[in-house]
This record gives sequence, C-alpha cells and structure tokens, in this order.
Amino acid sequence: QAEDPAGIPEVGKQERARLKQLQKLKKQKIQEILQTQNAAINADMNKKGKGRLKYLLQQTEIFAHFAEGSQTKEKKPRGRGRPASKRRAVEEDDEEYLQEEEDALASSVGTHLLVQPSCEPFLVDHW
Repeated sequence: QAEDPAGIPEVGKQERARLKQLQKLKKQKIQEILQTQNAAINADMNKKGKGRLKYLLQQTEIFAHFAEGSQTKEKKPRGRGRPASKRRAVEEDDEEYLQEEEDALASSVGTHLLVQPSCEPFLVDHW
C-alpha cells in the first residue's frame, strides 16, 4: 500500500481526537467515583455525628440531676452538728496545745554549730 502524505495528518488528527475523548471519559469516571465516595463518607460522618449527639444527650440525662440540684438548691438551716459548748471546748483545747508548744520551744536550748560537719560528697549519676 502506498502511503498518502496528505492522509498522515488526517490520521494524526483522528488519533488526537480519540485520545481527547478517552481522557474526557477517564475524567468523567473519576468524578463519578469521587462523588460516590464523597457521598458514602458524608453519610458515614452524618451517622457518626448522630451517634455522638445521641451519646452526649444520654450523658446529659445521666448528669442532669446534678445541674438541677445546683440550680434549685436552697440553703437549709443546719440543725445537726457539734453543740456550741463542745465547739468552745475544742477551741480551748487548741489554744492550750498551742500555748504548750510555744512554751516548749521557748524553753528548749538549740544547738549551735561552730564547725561545718564533715560529710561525704554527694554523688550524682550523669546519664
């Protein structure tokens, strides 16, 4: 077969057009795959988000009694506890104990060092 020099550019144009068409189809397929993947991911994220919300609402219900207690809590007069006479006795005991401690410290004779005591040097491990 004889090659027609004018036919060669025609074949080249047809081949380029075919390649462009294949590239368009390839891009279209990739876009379709990406859209389906994105839809699946969004559905999964929505499902996870709803699950998280449900979990948090359950936690809120569990701890709701703490919030209600702090909002509606009123101070109650304290009827129980240590009677005033015993409270005074404890305070007097504390004062006595502190006075005895102060007297003991004032009367004790402290040690006065005239020379630095000898001691072994402190060894440090260098890592």
